[in-house]
Amino acid sequence: MFSDNKSDKVAYFGVWADGARDRSYQKEALRICTAAVERCIEQDLRTCPETQAALNWLARNGYSSAAAHFRRAFTLPNPMEREAAVTRALTYLTRQASRQSHPAT
Repeated sequence: MFSDNKSDKVAYFGVWADGARDRSYQKEALRICTAAVERCIEQDLRTCPETQAALNWLARNGYSSAAAHFRRAFTLPNPMEREAAVTRALTYLTRQASRQSHPAT
């Protein structure tokens, strides 16, 4: 889903299509990161292709700090500490995404 290839762009829709695609990718990345809170207890998400693709997309699209928070959280050895850290990373990401979609005037 998280394509680096710009050939999926629809030229005649221009910026509108790019914005719609980016919002779709952002929504999917947020869904994957939300699911990571529960999954990180039992799974090593450092090696999960879906989770890593979402974090890579976030890092390339203005959320590098949030992606770094997730990556650090995934390295914690204690499952309960890891879950708490991933929850904090998700809160940080959600706030950052909210600020970008509703800029202050």
